[in-house]
Order: sequence, then structure tokens, then C-alpha cells
Amino acid sequence: HHGKDESYHSAPPPDAVAFVTSTDEVSKVLQICSEAKTPVIPFGAGSSLEGHISAVCGGISLDLTGLNAILNVIKYLEKLFFCSQDIHNIHFSTAQVELRLHGVPELQRLAVCSFPSIQQAVDTCTAIMQMGIPVARMEFMDEHTMAATNKYSKLHNAELPSLVIELNGTADDIENQTSMVEALTEEYDVQKVEWATSTEDRAELMKARHAAWYATLNLVPGSRGLSTDVCVPLSKLTQVIVDTQADLQSSNLIGNIVGHVGDGNFHVMLPFVPADYPQIQAFSDRLIERALAAGGTCTGEHGIGLGKKKYLALEHGGATTDVMRAIKAALDPHEILNPGKLF
Repeated sequence: HHGKDESYHSAPPPDAVAFVTSTDEVSKVLQICSEAKTPVIPFGAGSSLEGHISAVCGGISLDLTGLNAILNVIKYLEKLFFCSQDIHNIHFSTAQVELRLHGVPELQRLAVCSFPSIQQAVDTCTAIMQMGIPVARMEFMDEHTMAATNKYSKLHNAELPSLVIELNGTADDIENQTSMVEALTEEYDVQKVEWATSTEDRAELMKARHAAWYATLNLVPGSRGLSTDVCVPLSKLTQVIVDTQADLQSSNLIGNIVGHVGDGNFHVMLPFVPADYPQIQAFSDRLIERALAAGGTCTGEHGIGLGKKKYLALEHGGATTDVMRAIKAALDPHEILNPGKLF
């Protein structure tokens, strides 16, 4: 369990697992590992997609699932240490974190909008964001994703490039936002729009997006999956996605495109068997190069982990990565905190 995640990387298991239930226990484990110069790999849900939980240098898996209690509520929390890649974030994982809670919106409305082409779907997304319509969610699924989820989850959605748009607010807000969204979708030749307001109906419309990953893996029995996660400026999003689908087709690869496109982030989900891996990796490399050329990032969500280490310096420059390495060395002089990742 602690040597397996959702990524396509091989996942060497840890030498042992420490199940902690308090910050004191975390501190004791880290002290022992520091003295023994033994690697420590934090473990949460095991859902990482870039091999973050792999014990590539052996060591202890620090299972943090027991730290699940709300201990206190305070107005201010200072000195909170944020970072990525699990290389130092045990500090964050075990902190007492203040969350600002918002009330449930008076009304929530969800739409699934189907378009004749990817270009029209993504152009609609860009137009909605440029208009400043305060959407709560903007998800994209290409026609192949819609077909795969219909088959996997026994749905009956239009097998066309689609946007899932969620609106939150007062009844008046929702009516105004709905009118603006409908007007914009019509400008881009929307073929079908389904609206839902009740919790049950909204959940029904979201089934395709929630099933997309496993529906894609189902296309190739026994496959593993690689999910890319580039992010590009909204002004470049349509062209990058169109070029990416053309690359998929010319490469004769099976792959579905989905994304949280409201912020320019999208994923290509690629099921593969071991013999296909070189071709899959070459496609991923081309996609990352395309995103960087458009002024984007190689990772909008999943992190560098194991799979994108070679792109860190290309994206940020050698001077920046040198600073990152120096910070890492200062905080982790024995290189025991999730070694082998990021750099």
C-alpha cells in the first residue's frame, strides 16, 4: 500500500512504515531518522501522479493519516511553512491550520455545454473568463473523453467537446450569470446545454468528469496511465489544446484531454502498456515543450516529482534552481526528506 500510488512510475516500497497519531510522534520519528541518516517519505492518500511517495532511496514511509483531528481554532497562525513535492512539507502536514470558511451559496447551478469542435469549446471558456463571469468551476472534456465515460459509466452524454460550468451565488446573481453564459455559448455554436440546480441533478451531470481517469484506463485493459498537467496562459490555451489533439492523432496514441481550463490547466490522460512507454514519453516531452514555448509551466497541479525533473531548470533557469538546491541543502543537510524527487 505505501509503495504504490496512481502514477506510472515504478514505486519501490519503503523499508518500514511509521503510523503516527501526534506531532510528538512525528518529531520522534524524524529525530531517529536524522540521527541514522535514513530517508523519510510522507504518505497521505497515496494519490500522487508523479511518484512522490516512491521510496527511491529506501527509508521510512511516514503515514500521516492518523493526524485527522481539529485541535483548536485560533484567529492567527504565523510561521506556516508552505512548499511542494513533500520534500519539507511534514511541517505543513502536521500544523494547526486556520481555514476561512464560507457559507454554502444560496443557489448553485451547473451546466454541461456541448460544442462542434475543441476550438469552439475552449474559445468559449476563454470568453467567459475574459468577461469576468465569476464561475465556480470550469471543466473541459474532449469528445473522446465523453465517449469513454459513456461506455464506462453507462451514460448518455453527447459525444462532443464539452464544458462543465458551475455558477454560485444568490438567485439574482445566478440568473444574470446564466444569461451571460448562454449568450456566449450561442456565439460559439453550442449544440446542447443541460442545466441542473438540485444536488442530485448536479451530481448526475458531473459523473462524466469524475469517471474520466478510470474510463480512460478502461480503454486499454491492463494498462497504466500517464496524466500530463501543463498549464498555459488563457490567451494560448485554445491553440495549445488544438495542437495537442493533433499530435495525439498523428502519433496514433490513445489519449483523452480534460482540464480545469478556467485557469489554463489541462491534462492528457494516456493509457499504455510497457511496450508503448517510449512513444508515450516522447509525446509528453513534446507537450511540455509546447507549453513552455507558450509561456506556461510543465506542471500546473501534479508537481515535478520524478517525471519532470529534467524540465525544472529549462522552465526556471539554472540560477533559480541553484537557489532551490541551496534552500533544500540548508533545511535538509542529510538529504533524508523524500530524496530523489524534484532535482
